[in-house]
Parts: sequence; structure tokens; C-alpha cells
Amino acid sequence: MVSLTSHPVDCLFIQDLDHETLAHVDSENHRRTLEEQTKFLESVHDKVQQQEQIGTSCNKQIRCVTLR
Repeated sequence: MVSLTSHPVDCLFIQDLDHETLAHVDSENHRRTLEEQTKFLESVHDKVQQQEQIGTSCNKQIRCVTLR
């Protein structure tokens, strides 16, 4: 039986395949991390906008009461 790693060309091919596989896995992990960060930042952004709307509404009510 001949081993895949017995020939230098086979060794290079396997090393290249390993390298490309690791690069693909790394890229996929990076993509997932970016998606998670994007979702988190979008939720923070939405909450900040809601708080600003509530604050603006409260400020208008306070001004109305103060002006009376």
C-alpha cells in the first residue's frame, strides 16, 4: 500500500489543501462574527433611537407644562 504522503508532490498537495481548508474555516468564522456584531449593533442602534424618541417626547411634555 502506498501512502499519500510518500511522494513530495502529494505532500505539497495535502499541505495546500490543509491551508485552503483552514483559510476557508477562518473566513467562515470571521463572517459569522461580523454578522453577530452587526445584529448586536443594529439592536443597540434601535434601542438608542427609541430612547431618543422617548426623551424628545418627554422634553416636549415638560416644555408644555412649564409654559403654562
